[in-house]
Amino acid sequence: MRERASLRFASALGLAVCLAAVPSCERPDRESTGAKEAPGGGAAPGGHRAPSISQISSATFTGIYEEPIRLEDGRYEGKPKSAHQDSEPVLELVMDLYAAGDLDGDGREEAAVLLQEASGDDKGYLYLAAVGAWQGAPVTLGAQLVGGGVQVRSLTIRDGKIRLALVEHGPGEPQCCPTWLATRQWTIRDGQLVELDSEEEGRLGIDAVAGRTWVLDGSASGGAPGAAHPVTLRFEGDRVSGSAGCNDFSGKLTPDGPGVFDLGPLRVTRRACEPRVMEAEERFLGELRAASRYGFRMGRLVLSAAGPGSETLLFKAEAEGTASSARSVETGPPSR
Repeated sequence: MRERASLRFASALGLAVCLAAVPSCERPDRESTGAKEAPGGGAAPGGHRAPSISQISSATFTGIYEEPIRLEDGRYEGKPKSAHQDSEPVLELVMDLYAAGDLDGDGREEAAVLLQEASGDDKGYLYLAAVGAWQGAPVTLGAQLVGGGVQVRSLTIRDGKIRLALVEHGPGEPQCCPTWLATRQWTIRDGQLVELDSEEEGRLGIDAVAGRTWVLDGSASGGAPGAAHPVTLRFEGDRVSGSAGCNDFSGKLTPDGPGVFDLGPLRVTRRACEPRVMEAEERFLGELRAASRYGFRMGRLVLSAAGPGSETLLFKAEAEGTASSARSVETGPPSR
């Protein structure tokens, strides 16, 4: 089953960090700051904003290790945890995932971030942290262990709760391949980060990636530089479609277990673009045809072929309200 630990917020250490960072640990009230209320409550623009990911990249964190740690450019390199451990523990701030919102109802925003631990060549544990801002300096409000080997689907703050959508391990599942969907939740109570009940969502299926447009963000061949249009992918029912950068494609997709699918022949339109665009498109389509597995990595969709170390395509979710690049043109026969 999932590995879960609740790390108690070390208030004494937090106080020491706070005293070192700002003249007073007392959180200023609204009257003393002069911030105005926005319509409907909460701080007005320019008021009590959450610290940015850039500010957090040099913040001090408590509640992860026994002693406070300070990031430098989003990274911490520590001493080996024991005499039998050769490698130094490395903790990195996940720069691509960040959420902001009011977690305790005081009209001030807090930020939620993730930190990934690595030791040697192995990925270690994932931590969630809530960070506030006192007198312009980022201050950790709490950090807790999420687990090891989990896949992150999304990180949001909604209705005063941090929501971390994950793919976690079920009974007996190998470290590489979790298949159980869950959304875990945290909030701030009495100045501490507290985990709430989680939402169990069943096994990983195509529904977890369907209904939205995914935009290519990286590939084993280097992506599709200079593409005439964004390279996109969309799952709807038993169909997959999108833009390969110049031409559109579509085909049938058959689920073959949690995180596994079989992609049938693709129909590709016959538009002609610059030679470099067509070459990149062919590489992308070749990698797509070879893919048979899907999962998530820090909010991105990963498609890969069977076998370890075969990650090929990385997609990010298209922002809501962004127009799709799909076009209606003459299609050619199915191709492999």
